[in-house]
Amino acid sequence: MRRAIYRLVDVPAGDHDGMIIAWLWTGAWGVVSHESALFLHDLSDALPAKVHLTVPPPWKRRRLRVPRGITLHFAVVTDQERAWVGALPVTTVRRTLGDCLSAHVSVELLAQASAQAAARGLIRADEAIPATSLTLWRSRVGSSS
Repeated sequence: MRRAIYRLVDVPAGDHDGMIIAWLWTGAWGVVSHESALFLHDLSDALPAKVHLTVPPPWKRRRLRVPRGITLHFAVVTDQERAWVGALPVTTVRRTLGDCLSAHVSVELLAQASAQAAARGLIRADEAIPATSLTLWRSRVGSSS
């Protein structure tokens, strides 16, 4: 499938093979995050073009060639911020929304994901962020930097 990653003959292809291969490339150190986590949590209309993985900060010092189609983010993900979707470790919904907010994912996508998460009981209703608040927050943050 990729260098040093093989598929067993009797194991059929799955829905998230690309993400699984990317995660295995990290030696199981990574966690699916950002827009890829939105997709796995089935929040919003996110269809990420790349697999987003968060790896521990010491990975910044590694001189690895990151395969095409993978975007790395460097941060600590605690056990409380980690969930599983099938065979994949993924950031929790709350952590995913925070990561997407920090990474400047589109306001519309983030508002949609936040509303869907609240409607499904994945976050509290008072934690949902309307698009108008996101736009206002981003304009303030952008003007202060």
